[in-house]
Amino acid sequence: MLSLFTNQSKEVQTVKHKLLTILTAAGLFLCMTVSAFADAESATTIETEYFPDGSYAVITTTIEPVSLTPFATETTKSASRTYTYHNQDNKIAWDFTLKGTFTYNGTSAKATKADTSYHIYVPGWECTYRHGSVSGAVATGQGTFQYKSGLTKNVSLGLKCSPNGTITSL
Repeated sequence: MLSLFTNQSKEVQTVKHKLLTILTAAGLFLCMTVSAFADAESATTIETEYFPDGSYAVITTTIEPVSLTPFATETTKSASRTYTYHNQDNKIAWDFTLKGTFTYNGTSAKATKADTSYHIYVPGWECTYRHGSVSGAVATGQGTFQYKSGLTKNVSLGLKCSPNGTITSL
């Protein structure tokens, strides 16, 4: 009779151990899921630059939400910075966008991609130069826009990622 009671105790201990393991795994999964939702919203900041001729530019920086991958050693995050030029008539003439992609792991960060793009909205403007590059944890983009009258606008945009994933504009 004593051996029957001892066997039940071992079975109960095994069940308790399995239950504890399942609950621990579920708790870790829940923590990762909550972290993923905490980063699920994008952040946008807007700046305005005014020029003496009455034209102005609106610079919008958007940090995209992170999709966390459980057990990954690095996290990937992207952000974009768009320079929208408005002429003296308050019309959008053109825009230029830098999209940077970064990886980080808590101790270091690296820019992995710098894509540039543009759109022309007012006839007479053209993009004569555009370039994107990465160096360390910085993504940069340059563009030159020229109007038929000879007016030239140069744009330089930058994004930087910290080791903990904070992206700032340059």
